[in-house]
Amino acid sequence: MAFFNLTQLGLQDTIKNGVKTPAAPIATGPVAGTQSENQLPVRTSLKEPVYPNSDANGSYVKYTERLHKHIRPQKGPNEIYDKKISNNYTYGWWMKDGVQREQWTKNSHHPMVRSEMTRFVDDMTLTNREFTLF
Repeated sequence: MAFFNLTQLGLQDTIKNGVKTPAAPIATGPVAGTQSENQLPVRTSLKEPVYPNSDANGSYVKYTERLHKHIRPQKGPNEIYDKKISNNYTYGWWMKDGVQREQWTKNSHHPMVRSEMTRFVDDMTLTNREFTLF
């Protein structure tokens, strides 16, 4: 209901509220004691990230480049956010350490480099130039 402003609480940014606070505080202008409590802190530069834990650091160019090149983020969702932002994070929230430690998830892979059919086709093409499988 907050979306329609029925709660009269104003705009609520659920993503910004869910982002973990950075380890080091970001400098936000003059000393905090000199400002009045009613004023917002002044940003010293435009290079300060809006979401400090994100990989793109507020850059739309970096964000779209990561999307087009299918580059996965360096941090998982549980390292960026305190709580799940949407239901889609349910799948990746526990993926960091939990799944690899489960015994039933381990699978030994023995790929066949050349199957019987591949060997047959290769041998037949060497013996008969006009050979086709179908």
